[in-house]
Amino acid sequence: MTKTEIARGFSKLMKEQHPGIRVYDTKYLTIDDTSRIHISSYPYDLERVDKVLVICFFTYLVITQESSDCFFLFLDNHGQKDDYYILNDWKISFNPPTTSAYHTYGRTCIISNGKFSTSFYLEPIYEMAVQIQKVWPYLIEATKCASQKELDFLSESFRNNIEIETLQGKNLILEYQLSVQQDRILAYESLLDKIESIVKENYTSED
Repeated sequence: MTKTEIARGFSKLMKEQHPGIRVYDTKYLTIDDTSRIHISSYPYDLERVDKVLVICFFTYLVITQESSDCFFLFLDNHGQKDDYYILNDWKISFNPPTTSAYHTYGRTCIISNGKFSTSFYLEPIYEMAVQIQKVWPYLIEATKCASQKELDFLSESFRNNIEIETLQGKNLILEYQLSVQQDRILAYESLLDKIESIVKENYTSED
């Protein structure tokens, strides 16, 4: 089967495997050789790119309330079709989807090479395609990391909405150390403010 045929049948397959869900949308993400991601509601041009990610969105019931989640399917030119992808010897995967019992608000994207790993929390569910587009440059940068501290700094930068362009080409270990120092300075300044406030209160009460 071609990538297009597999992608088209993914939503139907998920519905058959999980009869309690209701599929309401599917997004097709094509990733070209420059790592640019194009999002479409239709499976166009899947054969011309090396990497394709299909996201199948669905709803399910939690007692009487409706919640939503999504399934992921990676496709490549080597015939791989799975919920994970190998990028430069690093594995990109997601925490398991939820189809019952409790609500889902986001998904965790995990990247690991067996020695180091980090994660990126992506939310909300209905914007997952855009969130994948946003996190992908961070994942590429993660494959260049040689330490856990660098990976943790990348993950923290993503959480704090620090643009990846400001980090590319920089020494992430140094950036991590500068970030830690800045946090310590801010914590020290906050402590001094509290001490000053206590001293003023005591001085006022003595008067």
